Amino acid sequence: MSTLQELEELGNTIKRWLALRRLRRRFRLADKYTLDKLPEDTHGKVRGHATAFEEPLFAPLSGRPCLVWVVEVYAIQLDTRPLCVGREVRLSRFRLSDAGWHAIIDPSDAELHLVMDHKADSVSAYDATAAQKQILESTGVTARDMTEIRKLEYREAVIEIGEAITVLGAGTREADPEAQVAGGYRGEPQTRLRLTCDAITDDPEWL
Repeated sequence: MSTLQELEELGNTIKRWLALRRLRRRFRLADKYTLDKLPEDTHGKVRGHATAFEEPLFAPLSGRPCLVWVVEVYAIQLDTRPLCVGREVRLSRFRLSDAGWHAIIDPSDAELHLVMDHKADSVSAYDATAAQKQILESTGVTARDMTEIRKLEYREAVIEIGEAITVLGAGTREADPEAQVAGGYRGEPQTRLRLTCDAITDDPEWL
């Protein structure tokens, strides 16, 4: 990896660290609501268990069925900290549930802070597995100068089906086709949120 590439990746690493600090502060300061109490068009923090609303995804390295996955590739050189040289994300809309209430989550524009709980490595691209090679190609890592790289590390995070997560966002309410009518057939129909979220985390330390 050339000196120019190293400086570029170091700058990107610092930017990601600063963005992560800002994101954690946003989670800490956001008003907390339950799914049944968040008003329409009001930004807030909600928590629940994520379940499939669309066809589930499969994480590329671990093969886990999931709703969102993130893979990052780190280059490790002698006497230097790992540098993130590639990142890929796949998203699907999903359902958030808590105490019988639901929200449909659109994560398209969300910042993600997910725990990287699956790791693997290879010496370089030549001894990578088929799944690792696909990630290296899709993230453009194979086009880089790899002559000084000692090892590549792959880190994967997912939102698993049934996992507890916290979401920041705002949305509108609509009739919930999955809910029973409150108070019998004459009661008001229960609503669900259709939430456009701007951030998601599964990190228990961020609660």
